[in-house]
Parts: sequence; C-alpha cells; structure tokens
Amino acid sequence: GSPSDLIYCIYTSGSTGRPKGVLIEHRNVANTLCFMQDIYPLDVGDVYLLKTSYTFDVSATELFGWFWAGGRLAILEQGKEGDSRAIADAVDSFDVTHINFVQSMLDAFMRMIEGVELESLRCVRHLLVAGEAFSPGLSAKTSKAGFRAQVANLYGPTEASIYATWFNLAKDYATGDSVVPIGRPIWNTRIRVLGSGGGLVPVGVPGELCIAGAGLARGYLNNSELTSRKFVPD
Repeated sequence: GSPSDLIYCIYTSGSTGRPKGVLIEHRNVANTLCFMQDIYPLDVGDVYLLKTSYTFDVSATELFGWFWAGGRLAILEQGKEGDSRAIADAVDSFDVTHINFVQSMLDAFMRMIEGVELESLRCVRHLLVAGEAFSPGLSAKTSKAGFRAQVANLYGPTEASIYATWFNLAKDYATGDSVVPIGRPIWNTRIRVLGSGGGLVPVGVPGELCIAGAGLARGYLNNSELTSRKFVPD
C-alpha cells in the first residue's frame, strides 16, 4: 500500500443537508492519529472505549488509536452509545482511560451521575470532546463528578480528517466565559481566517475558517465540481 491510498470514505451532510462522500487517505488520518498519540498518549495497559458509530469519523481515533504502545480496545454494546448508564458501566468494567463524547452526550452523562461521585471515573485520563460547541463550565462539572481526566475541546470537519484544532481545558476553566476556544492547529495543519476576497483578515475581524495541511482530504467522491469549489489552492 501507499500513504496516498484511500483508507475510508465517510458521508457527511455538513450544513447543506446533502450527503457527500469525503475521501480520506492513509496519510491524512495517520497525521491525526500521530498527533493524538503525542498529546493524549495511550500506553501499555490503557484502554480506549469504542462507542462511536463507524459512520462518524471520530470512530477512527477509537478503532486505530489504541494499539500504538500495546493498549486495548473496549467495545461498547451496539446501540448503547446514547445510554449514559451503559457507558458508566463500561468505564467501570474495562478501566477505560480514553473516551470520546459529543458535548450534548457528555452533558447528559453528567446529569445522570449528578451528585454521585463514581470511583470508576478516576481511571479516565483523557476526556475528548468534539462534534459540537463546548459549553462553558462543563470542565468544572467533570471534576466534581470524580473525573481526573484532561478535558480536551477538539474541532475539525470530516474533510480535515477528524480533528484540525485542539484546546485543553484547565480543571477550573471559568464558568463565566461565554466561549470555549477551539484552540490551535494540530500537527502539520494550517488555519487561515479569510475575507470574501480570499485574503487574511485582521485579528478580531470575522471571516471564513479555512484549513490546509496533511489532514486535508483528497476531495468528494464522484463530485469534481464541489471538490473544485471547496478544495482551493493555498
């Protein structure tokens, strides 16, 4: 095989409501996985919980992110990804150290365990949140519930191979802050905020967030017109 070979095609509708197949190469997702192992390492004896459907690109970090240093993959029972109690039981049964959540599911999970400090949550070292805007104050709630994990806000469209930016929240991240940042680019990734004319905008001026670098997908399946519009020269 070659680094430029396709590893998967995942359909995403984004904001348009029209599904489109995103073509991801081995080198694209490998860049993301290398970044994850560097910043949120999974070592011998560590456990990643597979709780994300394979139709969602975050599942790739679970499916392929556990074996770098001899870790393990624990598989949540099919159909239980929306069941907070089943997730808590899995964390307890398998001593899970790495777990992904979308913000809304983490919020529901926190409500389920509100007022009950679960000893099993202390084994979780990395709580990786992506897919939705991160609510201010949620990091502080995790500490109160017994999590000792590093809470990360990760952002990226499917076209950028799962994640494009990262921001680690402090344990006491201010609940009064109105916005949790998406942070800085992951390794080998460039972020540009461009105006309508395609030029960089000054700091503080709204613009379009554009992503370039090693994680950028090949394009859209059987849709050269959309690819040429969305994947432009950097």
